[in-house]
Amino acid sequence: MSTISCFVDRSGLRVHISDHVDHTGCREYRFDLELRSMSAVEASSSPVHDRVAAGFFSVLVGTPDSLMRHVVTNGLPKSELAGLLAPEKRGTFHDFCLAVENALTAACRAKGDPCLASGCSFADETMPCLNACLEAGNAYNQACANVWAMLFKNPDNRIDVWKR
Repeated sequence: MSTISCFVDRSGLRVHISDHVDHTGCREYRFDLELRSMSAVEASSSPVHDRVAAGFFSVLVGTPDSLMRHVVTNGLPKSELAGLLAPEKRGTFHDFCLAVENALTAACRAKGDPCLASGCSFADETMPCLNACLEAGNAYNQACANVWAMLFKNPDNRIDVWKR
């Protein structure tokens, strides 16, 4: 399930999305990207808090364009991104990300400085190395997010709920 959470403070004036903020007294809301709908985590929500959260999500991910901006800027896990694409386009997305993973693995292997004392554990050239992708940092995630956005831009490549 692909969700984004936000926390609306007691006053209904501030919205937090960070996990590094004290959420005591805040109401939590979740936006399910696959259903394109918002829900309050607690059964007892208030109309003011509901409107604030709905407005926040509307700006952040309310349209395909705003969702693409959010993904390119902030990222989402690859599996969640794939779930927003039409089933016939998921393979294209995964193939692209795999090609990036393989290129990063080959570049890491070519440095001749394996992360294990016994040598590279990915001598098999058909398997990508997680460590090589992690060392690439944001570049790997950004490459996958960019190709996802390129695919998602075409409404025919989206799951039905995002076609409108």
